[in-house]
Amino acid sequence: MSRPYTDAGRAQLNALSADDSPVLLLEIQHDDLAEPVRVAQHTEDVLRTDPTPTTAPDLTSNGNDGTLTGGPVWTTDGPNEAIRGALAYDGINKMYVDLAYAPAQYPGSGSWTMEAFVKAPDSNTSSVVTHTASRGGPALSLHHDTANPGQLAFTLTDSSSNALTGTFSGAAFNDAWNRISWVIDRATNILRLYINGAPSPDTFDISGLGDISQRPGLDYDILIGDDYLLGQITDFRLWNVARTQAEIQADMNIRLTGTEPGLVGYWPLQSVITYTALAFDAHLPDDVDGTEPRAQLVIDNIGEELVQWLEMSSGGEGATARFIQVLPSDPDTIEYEVTMDLANVDMTPVEVSGELSFDSLVNTPGVAIRHTPETTPDIF
Repeated sequence: MSRPYTDAGRAQLNALSADDSPVLLLEIQHDDLAEPVRVAQHTEDVLRTDPTPTTAPDLTSNGNDGTLTGGPVWTTDGPNEAIRGALAYDGINKMYVDLAYAPAQYPGSGSWTMEAFVKAPDSNTSSVVTHTASRGGPALSLHHDTANPGQLAFTLTDSSSNALTGTFSGAAFNDAWNRISWVIDRATNILRLYINGAPSPDTFDISGLGDISQRPGLDYDILIGDDYLLGQITDFRLWNVARTQAEIQADMNIRLTGTEPGLVGYWPLQSVITYTALAFDAHLPDDVDGTEPRAQLVIDNIGEELVQWLEMSSGGEGATARFIQVLPSDPDTIEYEVTMDLANVDMTPVEVSGELSFDSLVNTPGVAIRHTPETTPDIF
């Protein structure tokens, strides 16, 4: 249950954000919370990048997590509201996500679909977008066609070193987000490409190719990126079926769970921290002699997550509230932050409130060892 902003309040916040005025973020943290509760005092969600992950999790049961190699950078960019966040490649260094060889994720002699969102300029003539590699040469290479700017070319080689090359018409690279779906259909022996759910007019006969999984004696990995890619990639998927146009269109703009039938590899390639737009306020404490000043935090009740946390944590005992100030134009740069103790948390169907203080700091002893006569018997 959430209390929306009033029209006047929303207009005021919109006016503030129009000139890039600071936005206040809040994180409620506790040992019993797997992740902090994150909210933004703003009319829209605020996204920040978590730059720390060095792996790209595979959300399918195969669990073939990828290793970031060469320094691709996490960003908050993305094709839509559902798929936010990507890996960015600088076009100068050899960067990729290395997915170790996993037989269940290779087509062998069967059908296969590989999908990803890609954002790259048409001038990016030397880049490889996705690259199935061995230490002896590529078995599958999807790359920019240097002779046809903006178009996607491929090389596909089977286990007997028979190779097929070609180029698909259509603007796969135009410095905008495009969903690339590359489909091997063994029932018809046709290789085809879909760009944003629409088929390229070019198709290729693959009846002359045999097994395209792993050549004998060679160690194949799938490399996402590689070969000095300039651009971004997100939401990389592998299927052991030839997906139809309708199937591609049905879920190309949403995140998957990793349990969809036929999905054998799913790497979202996202490392984004979302602060949910929600009304909250911190009231200054009353300055009353003889009492310790305590501010009051009031936040909209965002539902089940907070309720479960309060039940597990004895009313939020031991929680902290971290306030962060950022600019909407650069949310990854913290302008100011402070962390306070949060205690005496109370909840109603409309709001959650609690007392803010610096108790943990104020009550910390000033010395490491202290002599207290009442608790030191027989010292004299």
